[in-house]
Amino acid sequence: VADRPLTSNTPALIGDKPSYSIDVGGSYSLTRNLDVTAGVRVSADRPTEPAPRIVGNEERVALDVGGSYSIARNIDITGGLRYQRERDRLQPVEDQRRDSQAVYVGTAFRF
Repeated sequence: VADRPLTSNTPALIGDKPSYSIDVGGSYSLTRNLDVTAGVRVSADRPTEPAPRIVGNEERVALDVGGSYSIARNIDITGGLRYQRERDRLQPVEDQRRDSQAVYVGTAFRF
């Protein structure tokens, strides 16, 4: 079963400044012999008002790739990778990295 891509285009807040955000994603489920779901989501947001120079006025972009495996009728094991460009945050002078990476593992319960 292939889900239609999910797209949202909504105003949001970055810190206390208004921003403009867009999310695009989709997922695919294999249900024949395996209860496996995989998905990809890309999101971006940009402040709509000029921000102070120390914070920056640049776009923030994130990529999320994940999946789940059903171990019971109502319990899934989930996991994935998340990568986000951190352009609008203050970074320590000695740390020149401007990215955020994460690996996550969890469970999902359906009621």
